[in-house]
Amino acid sequence: MEYLEKKAPDIPAPRPHGLIAFGHFRVIFMSYIPDMTLTQAWPSLSHKDKLSIQRQLDDIFCRLRAIRQDDRNVVLGGVCGEGVKELRVNECVLLPGITTIAQFNELQFSAVHHGSSTYVKFLRSFLEHDVRPTTLTHDPVFTHGDVRMDHIMVKKDPDIDEYVVTGLIDWEDSGFDPAYYECTVLTRTLSLVDENDWYLYLPESISPLRYPPIHVP
Repeated sequence: MEYLEKKAPDIPAPRPHGLIAFGHFRVIFMSYIPDMTLTQAWPSLSHKDKLSIQRQLDDIFCRLRAIRQDDRNVVLGGVCGEGVKELRVNECVLLPGITTIAQFNELQFSAVHHGSSTYVKFLRSFLEHDVRPTTLTHDPVFTHGDVRMDHIMVKKDPDIDEYVVTGLIDWEDSGFDPAYYECTVLTRTLSLVDENDWYLYLPESISPLRYPPIHVP
């Protein structure tokens, strides 16, 4: 959050005020965003409201993704070089030493899966034949790392009678990752049976529709 405050102060995020260590535990003090989560607001939103939220979020993520790494720091993941986190591989461990998009892609496909080796090779062939520069060769971009409705704060502005995005919270998984990475974590909470149409209004800049060849088993 300190890095974000310096590099992109216009991004609506909590501002850090300090940290206290208690043995192995850490407590971060930060500013409070006193509004409702998008999860709470969503059932009452109209189609027009949802489109407005989608556009606002897309603007925020476009600005976020415009942040670039310093030349001195080419390690993917956290801004202090602590490494990447891929929950499909390990929920708790940071994996340092990943410096290229190709290495990150190898990491993602190393996750335990239920398909055969042929099935995995078939999926990976989509990436190998994707000639667009945005998939495997694009420079890393700054990502939130855990975009979900519970991490988006909104409120209704009585002056314009519209819902506005007031903040993004929970930045612990943020850092520099492949341009496609955000779209692969967006659907982690998508269920085959839930009727939640949030997934039909995802911000364009991080939507899976932007990276159709990306499949992680």
